[in-house]
Amino acid sequence: GNANAGIGLFDVRDSTLNNVTVRNSTWTGGGAIEMVGVKNLTITDSRIANNVIGIKMFSVSGYQANENVFIENSTVSGNSDVGVQIDDKAGEVDIIRNDIVNNGQGVTNNDNKLLNAGPNWWGSEDGPNAASANGVSDNVATAPFLTAPTEELENTDDGTPRRFGTE
Repeated sequence: GNANAGIGLFDVRDSTLNNVTVRNSTWTGGGAIEMVGVKNLTITDSRIANNVIGIKMFSVSGYQANENVFIENSTVSGNSDVGVQIDDKAGEVDIIRNDIVNNGQGVTNNDNKLLNAGPNWWGSEDGPNAASANGVSDNVATAPFLTAPTEELENTDDGTPRRFGTE
């Protein structure tokens, strides 16, 4: 494993990470993808797996607050501590249509602002925090949640998944 973060995004604007794989980072306390001062960033069609922390967003003095970050259509799995950890956000952060499974914790939001993390597949058709599913912390909105992995979903004519559950 790599003892450092795989990708560090500091003061990044108007960017997309597409089809990225980051795995096997063993850096305790740090994310395989770290974000500080990012604005208008999309992570899509990517795989973040087998790290200590998959994706970590936090603040550092001298950088603007994180805002308008979208994590979508990706797999976040096998991260021993947490799949996605949000320590600070100023604007919209959406975690949608992902498979978030087999992590120590699915999503942890340490910020006092509500985080949108739905719809996602949490490893159970009963949604997050079910016996076989990844859990989420307080201040994480997960409804509706996906009732099957993203690859198994039927799409409507406009491309949105049909199969949703509720908390």
